[in-house]
Amino acid sequence: MSWLKHLFTGKKKRHQQVAASMEMSYYRDADSDTLRELQQFALFQKGKPEQRHIRHFMHQFDRARRADCYVFDFRFNRHGQIRHQTVFWALSEELRLPWFSMEPQQFKHTFIKILGREEIKFEMWPSFDRNYWIEGVDPKAVRYVFGEDVPRLFSRELGWIVEGFGNQFVMYKPNKRVAPEMRPELLRLGRSVHDLLLPRAKGNLV
Repeated sequence: MSWLKHLFTGKKKRHQQVAASMEMSYYRDADSDTLRELQQFALFQKGKPEQRHIRHFMHQFDRARRADCYVFDFRFNRHGQIRHQTVFWALSEELRLPWFSMEPQQFKHTFIKILGREEIKFEMWPSFDRNYWIEGVDPKAVRYVFGEDVPRLFSRELGWIVEGFGNQFVMYKPNKRVAPEMRPELLRLGRSVHDLLLPRAKGNLV
């Protein structure tokens, strides 16, 4: 049984095996320059800087997409608790994204609206609207880049946070660490999101 096999296989070895199966390079840790580059995204501003770490860092340059694709674990300390988060990250020569943040709707967003922050609505996709809070500095550009395909996908795929700007975006489920054997599925979904954003994000909308 596969679960029994995992009991006798170290975590690093499992990640290495999965990375090889996905034709990705594997690194036990990422360097500080990588963390600095990611700090434009909200997730990587959480916790104390000295307690932020990237582990099990997998990378592949996707020649067909002309994009660097990464899958990794992010560890940080928040309110005295160590938290782990698995992330998909894409950098693409073709993307020109306006800044946007998409996250599951929560009770806190009621107060965020009272404070005057604008929610970007997608009236043609009520399920997407109901399940996700979207904001951005240029709502018109965000609606254009999302088109119909992004709301259609995330009407089915629930619970994700996606944040993008310029030539990159990150995607993850909050407070969820993905088992090594499930990382190919995360890579597949991340590539799909890249492919949906790309056709409308080639122009300079930033």
